[in-house]
Amino acid sequence: MPTKMISTVACFSLILFAGCLSGGDAEASSPREEKVKSPPSKPQPSVQKPRSKPDVLAGLRKEHPRLLFTKVDQQRIEKLAKSNPVLAEMIVQLKKNAERILTEQAIQKKYPKGYERRRMLLGRSRCCLSRILTLSMAYRLTGDMRFAERARKEMLATAAFTTWGPRHFLDIGEMSCAVAIGYDWLYDILSEKDRATIRKAIVAKALKPGMAAYLHGRKKHGWWVNCPNNWNQVCNGGLTLGALAIAEDEPKLAASVITHAIRSIPTSMAVYKLDGAWPE
Repeated sequence: MPTKMISTVACFSLILFAGCLSGGDAEASSPREEKVKSPPSKPQPSVQKPRSKPDVLAGLRKEHPRLLFTKVDQQRIEKLAKSNPVLAEMIVQLKKNAERILTEQAIQKKYPKGYERRRMLLGRSRCCLSRILTLSMAYRLTGDMRFAERARKEMLATAAFTTWGPRHFLDIGEMSCAVAIGYDWLYDILSEKDRATIRKAIVAKALKPGMAAYLHGRKKHGWWVNCPNNWNQVCNGGLTLGALAIAEDEPKLAASVITHAIRSIPTSMAVYKLDGAWPE
């Protein structure tokens, strides 16, 4: 398995630890209060209220980080690592991966060789995803500012690209996922200028091309919107993360993207119906 993929899988494994080994929230495990029954009231005439569109942002957390790995999740991991040797070793390996990234050349603002012919940035997108995810989580679990600063550098270089590759929309899905997680997880250490630069890139290079794909299909490289394969999941997932990351600043656009993603994603999820397995 490629090193970049191993780093990404390791980070998501830590996220799963936060949910699987936590034993549940304190709020969830506390005893429920018994409700006092009120006397029956006289039946009231039913009034038909006009239907309104559901607010997909109604449950949005106001604070950052809000994507995948919250502060509560981080506290669980830090606590569990003191008594779980497997988890502790995973964090050691995470730091090693982050240290290795520090020795590598940062993502370049220029497009890779062969881009003009193939119009693909998938390799660059996956490199970006692996690096930002690894560096950001390593910073959160160690407090080492070197990791945060390098992740910031990677995000700003990615934001400087003219496009994230709409012809091959998978590239946008993975790039949006990477930058959204970095923006959200490192929100507190980013300057206002950096936040604005990264938000602008997410809007212009992911969410707006995403809306064009949802509304115009193949004419805007959106064949994946109604396609039952993993492009549907990756593109919808990446766009949704991008929308959630900046939702308080772009509420209308974020809500539109999420609404369309909710409509689109069942197409690919339907293949699990037969036996719960993915065909690939």
